[in-house]
Amino acid sequence: FLSALTVLLCWDVNTRLTLNESLDRINEVTDINRLHLTSDATSDVAERVNSHGDSLTRSGAKCLTFEESFDDLVASSSTVLITMPAKAAGSSIKKFIQRCGAGGLPLGSNQLNDQAKTEKVFSAQLEPPKIIASHLNHENSFIDMFQNTPRRSLILYVHRNEHDRFISAIKYVVVTGNCDKHIDNIEMTIDGPRCVLDESTLLNKVIKPKLHELRMGPSSILTCDVYRAMEDNFPRLVFVHYKKVDELMTVLAKNYCPHMVNRIHEVRENIADEKEIKAFVTVESGEEIELGEWLEAKRDLLEFTFRLRNEMTCQGKTRSMEDDLLGCEDEILQI
Repeated sequence: FLSALTVLLCWDVNTRLTLNESLDRINEVTDINRLHLTSDATSDVAERVNSHGDSLTRSGAKCLTFEESFDDLVASSSTVLITMPAKAAGSSIKKFIQRCGAGGLPLGSNQLNDQAKTEKVFSAQLEPPKIIASHLNHENSFIDMFQNTPRRSLILYVHRNEHDRFISAIKYVVVTGNCDKHIDNIEMTIDGPRCVLDESTLLNKVIKPKLHELRMGPSSILTCDVYRAMEDNFPRLVFVHYKKVDELMTVLAKNYCPHMVNRIHEVRENIADEKEIKAFVTVESGEEIELGEWLEAKRDLLEFTFRLRNEMTCQGKTRSMEDDLLGCEDEILQI
């Protein structure tokens, strides 16, 4: 409990302290004496963690290794719940779960956002699935997991930097969602493999309203309420970088479906790379600019210009978590 509380306090943008300074803050907030924990006991805990070969970040979180400590964590868990925002390798993970044979509803059901779907998984067979993977749509799904899972359940959150994720989501919604599938009836011109839309249409119909996958990111998932729920419930929670999903799936395969250990490459999905259609943006001068080039030119001021993060809360804690995560050699972090 002390270790998790230390991490969450350190992730506060106003209290980015060293571990010892964080313990002073915990003493003020939680009355550490009431918990019968001393600084000597805290040092003993840190030493035990280090003796297992796992390093501590500056905020006191624990860097894991895929081959040892994370493997041990998965082996000791009764259920694994894997969550992620949109455009963070979720399709590959869900396809893996289906091939593994340890999953729940069909690919794309995102059952962790819907209690009725979760109940369907629960009742479908005597033993519910050992692994469930789902994109998250909102903070309440995350909080529900923290409050209602037993200590032996493991919650994994696959993280991607929001700026990069948002740019990827724009490409997906435009190219796959509308140039290809036409799901929103957005005004555009399609000529063979070329799909052209006006800059004003892109901004006003896709980006500013944060259409579909654009809104399914940390702004609606990693909120202040979620960080408070982490502190209140002390879940068995691990963050992993989205580029490490091959290593993640390999460990899961070793523990749940050994036949998939050498077949991880079969479930990798990058829908954008598979599309032959190319999107172009008509700018004010009348010139047509490839969507990727337009986004690369605009990306650093895009969110600020249209105030796209105004509803995001506790961004400082999320950035501190990212610093910890990227500071781990295997880019996997347990609080």
